[in-house]
Amino acid sequence: MKSILFSFFISFFVFTTLQVDAQDSTFTKLWDNGKLKEEGNYVNESKDGIWKRWNQKGELTELNHYSAGALKSKVTFEYYLHTPSLLYKQNKYDSLNHLVEERNYIYKDNDVYDVVFYNNEIKISDGKMIKGKKDGKWTYYNQDGSVKEVKKYIEGVDTEEIRESNKINKDYTPVEPSKENAIIKIYRPKANAGANMYYELHINDSNVVDVINGLVYEYEITQEDIYELTINSVSDKVAKSSFKIKLDVKLGRTYFLKCELLTGGEYSIPSMKIVNPTKGLSEFNRLKEI
Repeated sequence: MKSILFSFFISFFVFTTLQVDAQDSTFTKLWDNGKLKEEGNYVNESKDGIWKRWNQKGELTELNHYSAGALKSKVTFEYYLHTPSLLYKQNKYDSLNHLVEERNYIYKDNDVYDVVFYNNEIKISDGKMIKGKKDGKWTYYNQDGSVKEVKKYIEGVDTEEIRESNKINKDYTPVEPSKENAIIKIYRPKANAGANMYYELHINDSNVVDVINGLVYEYEITQEDIYELTINSVSDKVAKSSFKIKLDVKLGRTYFLKCELLTGGEYSIPSMKIVNPTKGLSEFNRLKEI
């Protein structure tokens, strides 16, 4: 009798284990050439998580996101015929198979693409993306398809916000140097590259100003001394720097400090220098007029 009961429990344990294993499993399907065709996971006998499909070349063509058997989203991929794995088009759909995002990639550069966003398949905006950031002209639409507004972006930042930031730095009353003070006119020429990046300028222990793109700023000093000007990096893409210069300030004089951001490579490099008054005055006044 004990032997029969023991055999029953063993059989029940094995059956239960096999049943659990059958419910939670990884599904894999291959093409005739041995390349992956489809792969995904089952949880409680339902598709769950990310399911992928490939063509016979090995290029990913479909990426589906499931939760407890229900399709949550789908992304499809199309490729140039002449270059393996070079994206041509990418579409994203919601759980109701409505198109929500359409990307058309620039030839030979999958970091640059034209994109259209939809809501219930109604176009709501379109523009260009570079490395995941909005760039250039973007158009926003009303539900009837008419244009709602047009904005311009530089590396993901609305140029209107940049202009507003510049206005804050221009809201000052120019101070003329006298026997009791000296003026440092601080400026950074406008440039498209690195437009949304900035860094702090310190004079001795004082954080004087954020050096943003197109900055014009005046700093008054009332005591003659040798001052230390230091750059303190803030933006993630601005290289950490201990760049310093010393300035022997004499009262009654005006100094022009030109700040720049040298772009190229993974990080941008901040720099600054004192320029001659003729060049400095010309560049400073030109920026004030923008």
